[in-house]
Amino acid sequence: MRLPLPFPLRWVNSYVWEGRDGLTVVDPGLHDDPTKTAWREAFRTLGRDVRDVRRIVLTHYHPDHYGMAGWMQQASGAPVYLTVEGRDVARRFWDPAYKQGAALADFFRTHGMTETWAAQMAPHLDQLREWVEPHPVVTPMAEGNAIPLGDRNFRVLVTPGHADGHVCLYDPEDGMLVAGDLVLPRITPNVSLWPGCDPNPLQSFLASLERVARLHVREVLPGHGEPFADLGGRVAALRAHHDKRLEAMERHIGPDGTTAFDVCVKVFGEALSVHDMRFAMAETLAHLVYLEEQGRLRRERRGDVWVFVRA
Repeated sequence: MRLPLPFPLRWVNSYVWEGRDGLTVVDPGLHDDPTKTAWREAFRTLGRDVRDVRRIVLTHYHPDHYGMAGWMQQASGAPVYLTVEGRDVARRFWDPAYKQGAALADFFRTHGMTETWAAQMAPHLDQLREWVEPHPVVTPMAEGNAIPLGDRNFRVLVTPGHADGHVCLYDPEDGMLVAGDLVLPRITPNVSLWPGCDPNPLQSFLASLERVARLHVREVLPGHGEPFADLGGRVAALRAHHDKRLEAMERHIGPDGTTAFDVCVKVFGEALSVHDMRFAMAETLAHLVYLEEQGRLRRERRGDVWVFVRA
């Protein structure tokens, strides 16, 4: 199923397996009225009802995959499967008690973001909560668990990088990989550094790509775009993209050092929505800390701001 999104990606894929005991849904989309309408039409087309859903499986905690899970759980009584890491980060992002929006704004300020942009981050993140409530009661899944999709068991592969606790689901007999947002057919998955999360997400992402590239895969079912077959080719293209992005960001480090925000603006520009600036800044940081870990950059504190300097 292609479920509508109110931002540039436009669609997110949900997958429905029919088995002897009912339906399994992977990544049910945002919690909003267009998505509810899409699900009602889908159930009507299938000759089924939401009460026929027996399990809901989430590849990761991002709103376009996680958001509808609580509503569908309440309507069906089905368990919702997510990793412990994904559950915990979902709480950090979507529970007001954690004040993640304010933490994100402060984090970006310490990396040079101007107040004009930083002041918009908390309200922007806070307004996303309506797309993820009510929250599901999560049944944890972990590396190596068997999850039934229809009448076949898929193996859980924990593949972080795009999101903490992200998973792929793999059927080695049929060579099918439910990839979530780890590998997409046309676009590059966002890899972002967020406060309180994976300290080197690009390193995690590249390791996850290497892992799935070693599998025998006949068909990839991605979170966005059409299913595809050439996993090896797509992994190679994603690696090459990040190599070029790392080189570009390293080139933008001046002789006296440069803030992450200044690098971000040089690479992505400032003609962005708040949504796009949030991801552009977080992706810039993910690449810069990767370069720091590789010994190509180092970080210096100058007053209230961190500056990246060529090592």
